[in-house]
Amino acid sequence: MARSDIKIGDRYGMLTIVREVEPTLFIDKNVFKKRSIWNVECLCDCGNTKIIQFIGLKKKVKQGQISSCGCRRIRYSNLEGFDRDETIVNMSKKEKREIIKKMIVDGCENKQILSRTGCTNWDIQTSRKDLNIFSYKLDTENPIGKQFGLLTVVGLNENNNSKYKYYKGFRYVVCDCECGTKNKLISYYSLKKSNTVSCGCYSKSVAKKMMIKNVLPIVLVHGDSNRKSKHSYIFDVWQSAKQRCYNPKNKRYNSYGKLGITMYDEWINDYPLFKEYILTNLGERPEGKSKNKGDSYSMDRINVTKGYEPGNLRWASFEVQMNNKQIHSN
Repeated sequence: MARSDIKIGDRYGMLTIVREVEPTLFIDKNVFKKRSIWNVECLCDCGNTKIIQFIGLKKKVKQGQISSCGCRRIRYSNLEGFDRDETIVNMSKKEKREIIKKMIVDGCENKQILSRTGCTNWDIQTSRKDLNIFSYKLDTENPIGKQFGLLTVVGLNENNNSKYKYYKGFRYVVCDCECGTKNKLISYYSLKKSNTVSCGCYSKSVAKKMMIKNVLPIVLVHGDSNRKSKHSYIFDVWQSAKQRCYNPKNKRYNSYGKLGITMYDEWINDYPLFKEYILTNLGERPEGKSKNKGDSYSMDRINVTKGYEPGNLRWASFEVQMNNKQIHSN
């Protein structure tokens, strides 16, 4: 049975479907069923034919890629005028190396040098390393003086002993940043792709702005998260109550949130409002007669079947709270 969406003559990039080929069968290990991959024979614009998976053609179209038989991957060098010179071939290794270096400086490609001198790839790579001129070119123009974000290229990395001279195929350049940082080594590829826009100061400034805008208003609007604050105990009450009511990982969640105990909606994300209610209606937390746990005061819900809400809170001693729980349990 042929696949309905395979049509002879349809064009995908440089490939044109000529005919449908028998599908390739395989066993899908996930479901242990036989599957089939539909194949088609295509004619490329270069004249070659190739059998390829039909689904692969469709994916390349979606990704915006151009399909071919493989001819687009081949880079053809212009060898016109670079015929083999027997005079250079018969030169000594030292003299031949000087000819190779001169051709590299003139901008000749590796294949052109090979065709003219008959040398080896090793000779060319060694000469390029000595000259610090590699197959990867920075730009057709001089990059010095160009600005990328906050960075300005001020020079090339000419230190032959530096590991950043030619790292993973990308040339490094020396840049100055607007923040005042000097002689920062940056990958030129990252600059052109806008992956790097500063020496690192930009991300720090963005993080600082986010901290000032989003985090500091919550933390510093009251200052009670600091243990040295006078009302840090009220902040502890508010935070602990929310944990018991809404965090399933809290060890006391089963006795609060799981039983339906909640917090007044307007207090959940507004600590200053909670604090204002406590100080206005309940006042400061009373001090116990002694340091014993039975004499200490903490926040208590008058009706333990209700949540943390206006009219249901009070400061109570440990003994009073235990009696209150016992009464409502009975």
